[in-house]
Amino acid sequence: MNARVGNAVVTPRARGEDGAVYLAGLALDEKRRGGRVYTPAHLVAFVLDEVGYTSREAIEGLTVLDPACGAGAFVAEAIDRLAFRFKLLGIPVGRGRSGERFLATIERNVFAVDVDPEACRLTLEAVRTAVCHVGAGDAPEAFFTRNVFCADFLLDPWEVRLPASARKGFNFVVGNPPYVSATRLTAIHKSRLASRFETARGRVDLYTVFMERAVELLRSNGRLGVVTPDKFLVSQSARALRSLMLRTTTIRTIARFRSHKLFKGAATVPCVSVWERGQVAVGPRILDCSERTVATRKIIEVTDDLVMQERLTSGPWVLRPRSVAELARRLQEGHPPLMRHVQRLSAGVATGRDGIYVLPAECEDEVERDLLHPALRGRDIQPYSIVDSRRKVLVPYDFSQSGSPRLIDLERFPGAAGYLRRHKVELESRHCVRVWKKAWYDLHDPLGEDLAKLPKIVVPDLAISNRFAIDCGRYFVLHSAYYIVPKSYDDAYFLLGVLNSRVIELLVRVHAPVAKDGFVRYRRQFVSVLPIPRATPAVAQRIAAAARNGNGPEVDHLVSAIFGLGNADKARIEAFLSSKR
Repeated sequence: MNARVGNAVVTPRARGEDGAVYLAGLALDEKRRGGRVYTPAHLVAFVLDEVGYTSREAIEGLTVLDPACGAGAFVAEAIDRLAFRFKLLGIPVGRGRSGERFLATIERNVFAVDVDPEACRLTLEAVRTAVCHVGAGDAPEAFFTRNVFCADFLLDPWEVRLPASARKGFNFVVGNPPYVSATRLTAIHKSRLASRFETARGRVDLYTVFMERAVELLRSNGRLGVVTPDKFLVSQSARALRSLMLRTTTIRTIARFRSHKLFKGAATVPCVSVWERGQVAVGPRILDCSERTVATRKIIEVTDDLVMQERLTSGPWVLRPRSVAELARRLQEGHPPLMRHVQRLSAGVATGRDGIYVLPAECEDEVERDLLHPALRGRDIQPYSIVDSRRKVLVPYDFSQSGSPRLIDLERFPGAAGYLRRHKVELESRHCVRVWKKAWYDLHDPLGEDLAKLPKIVVPDLAISNRFAIDCGRYFVLHSAYYIVPKSYDDAYFLLGVLNSRVIELLVRVHAPVAKDGFVRYRRQFVSVLPIPRATPAVAQRIAAAARNGNGPEVDHLVSAIFGLGNADKARIEAFLSSKR
């Protein structure tokens, strides 16, 4: 049997006599670095292990639901585990009465929901395949058809059709809910969600609402295990979710990964979280799941730490080892945030179609030079320096008049008009034109001034380490970078040195979510609150001079001193940052 969860393919596994899971030849190893080992394909096994749906427990009497079943991977795995549970109890699952008992147990306890009819069909197919695979033979034609609900898990009253065994709630809800941001939901849909769910506020994502609904359906002490992005741990938009989960559940496990490539075809770094309804005297286990290669096979190694739930609030959750979290707290306290030193901290301009507005070299000569500006992308920014890509961005604005920039009249720029009209159909398909009714050749984002002439500190939106640089007023910053306008340019190089220091890199790594293969996002939410310590004029000048020269070691030495760090603190910073590469 092959099943699919999200983009991860789950294949059959052998089991030892003690019920241990053998994943592609690797047993769960409780001794390796104090943790367990999985192959990346077995995300489903990982989730079910963490919620406690294992053959060592009396799962033959417990209910389980997948609220977004897709192709049925979680349901098929649940059946596999039930079969092994029967084996441990000495009950055969083959044909005859014992086989009928096994099938009846599945129909009494295992359920699935999906809004997509094709997903429901695939789940039924996966269930029949799983039953056959464990030796129970061909299931009756109508088997499990009443256990798969083709419905909107959030808004349809599908639960009224549940059998008595599940009407009082589920013991387990597990799955991989859809990641759908508010920008992709209709106004009517968002309104319906907002009237029903506490977490459906602001820039809601469907997976957060799925988590709220799932908790409602849990019995007391029932457990929820979900695969989601880890941004809900820190994002402002998930504040309501964090508040709800702290109030109604106990966190049992939060497993964080470092790469979106861990699961084939995935575009988001996964996070597995497990929650128990009600308040339980147990501290959350924070698992650090890292990928490495053993004998040419990629595996996940799991090590853990503990965090006290009572220390968490609806604010961002800093789920790091205690020593690192305490150091980060000390560094953050007592120093003014970056926003005290700057006029503005903004993302670069989104054109809506960089492939058109950032011109190929062969097209530059046909567009009027007044409309072309040197382009700055995140990839062009290095620590302390900018690598000129020699790419030009077409900015269809007139900056010659006083006041705000004005969108050009294409009739005055025949070269740009001819180039843009070749792409008119594609430009008209952009959201800003279809929904916001902007001119078809306008940029996606509003433009308030000549961004290219503005002196600024720049940083990539995504980076594996700190890469702040200064642009003295040449580049037009695109959306893959952020720009920072200091209140005083006398402070610019001092700020540059502090921002590129290892101290600040530690704080970014602690607070910002991982995005794509170990990279972190340098978004306003995280950068604006970075601490800028006070320094004497003499020390500030030394840091600025080292930053001008790109002397990273000297910057780190001086910045560590004004933060008051000792050798042990500096060693802890280096150890933590090295472990995240």
